Amino acid sequence: MSEDHAKKREPVFRGTRWIGRAMRRFLADPDGATAIEYALLGAMIAVACIASFTIFGDALGNLFGTGPGGAGNVIARQTEKLG
Repeated sequence: MSEDHAKKREPVFRGTRWIGRAMRRFLADPDGATAIEYALLGAMIAVACIASFTIFGDALGNLFGTGPGGAGNVIARQTEKLG
């Protein structure tokens, strides 16, 4: 391979250099750290919500569902008493 050809070669991922620079600037900026903290906090809240819905899903369904103790039937019975 000639020296001229080696000098003219472009990196394989030429267009991705700006991503690395942008990430370094983002991580060096205090606002970038704050954004990452908020993203992690949001992800943890989402995981906690999904886990609680999975664990308590049946109980919540029975509470607000159409069973005899469900909120819908309780409201209907109270409405009948008033009406």
